[in-house]
Amino acid sequence: SRFAKSKLGWIWLLVHPLAQASILALVLSRIMKAKYPGIESNYGFAIYLLAGTLGWSLFMDIIMRGVNIFTANGNLLKKMNFPKVCLPVVVLISSLFNHVLLFLCTLVIFAFLGQGVNLTIVWILCRRLGATAVAVQRGGHGEGVSPPHRRRPRSTIL
Repeated sequence: SRFAKSKLGWIWLLVHPLAQASILALVLSRIMKAKYPGIESNYGFAIYLLAGTLGWSLFMDIIMRGVNIFTANGNLLKKMNFPKVCLPVVVLISSLFNHVLLFLCTLVIFAFLGQGVNLTIVWILCRRLGATAVAVQRGGHGEGVSPPHRRRPRSTIL
């Protein structure tokens, strides 16, 4: 539903990181000559920033979509009877799917910039799982599943 009314649809999911990587590589590596200490590649700093923004985008996507999931689907919640926990699960699965596509696209960009794939990828994926757990916990506290100390008391009509 994110790309439903867009003419290019899912292509936007791949265009954004490609444009970001191109701008980072051009501006930081060619114009500003920025280098990351300990890495001989001209594109080391751009790769470093791209890897960091990739993790941040997963975290923020889950939180921003999770916070508004119950208000955005209010009509669906009123019309259908289903467990409310399904909505945050849908956000999690779709965000992880988008992230996997972005991650694969980023690996291609890394290969194009001369950075090989090594065992650091396993460490990065483990850290992503931790960030995902925190994001789901923070983003899933919308109106429908807020903890008991945050719930508003319901008024009763006698």
